[in-house]
Amino acid sequence: MKGKVAASRLATLLMFGFITACGPRMTTVTDYIPPVTDSGMRCVVAANQGRTACELGNSKAIEQCSERAAIDADQAFDHAQKTYTKNLEQYIVADEVYEHKLHNFKEQKRLLLHDGELAYIKCSEDVKMKNIEQFPECKKFLKKAKKRVENLYPPHSPVKPYPPNRNTIFNNFVSQCNNQMINCQQAYNQSYRSCGGTITNRQVCVSNCD
Repeated sequence: MKGKVAASRLATLLMFGFITACGPRMTTVTDYIPPVTDSGMRCVVAANQGRTACELGNSKAIEQCSERAAIDADQAFDHAQKTYTKNLEQYIVADEVYEHKLHNFKEQKRLLLHDGELAYIKCSEDVKMKNIEQFPECKKFLKKAKKRVENLYPPHSPVKPYPPNRNTIFNNFVSQCNNQMINCQQAYNQSYRSCGGTITNRQVCVSNCD
């Protein structure tokens, strides 16, 4: 019964998704209704000129900001490259120390387990260690050895540094340029309304409208 209900719900969801996908696709259209007075129309002309000047100013500001970003990125990249070289040299030394400590750690584990095995063999005389279950009183030596191994802490491997990427650094600087841009369309809309014009938004079907 539960399976039928689940199948029914799934079919309903699929049908809803199909209907939604085939439904009308809408978009928002903005209408600019001009003012009715001559002075208002002259004001709109001035607003259009102001928007054009604003957009040109944005383009020039972005160009200048990008040029500064390229210079700043080169300087930051040089500094990052020097830092990377220094960190890489330190990493190479640290990695050699780590490999030495890791070798000692593995050897210490091996010796502890070997001591446990020798103690078990001495206790049970089972040289090949094939009958461990027959000597439960001797298994304690292996358990103690494994416990000592578990209490060992392996050395921490050093973190390898990654070389800096000039494009990433440049893009970070360029992304800040957008904060300097003026919203020309918003300023134009405010001026348009001040001129006596009206701005309205409406939904228009662009596909699957039947």
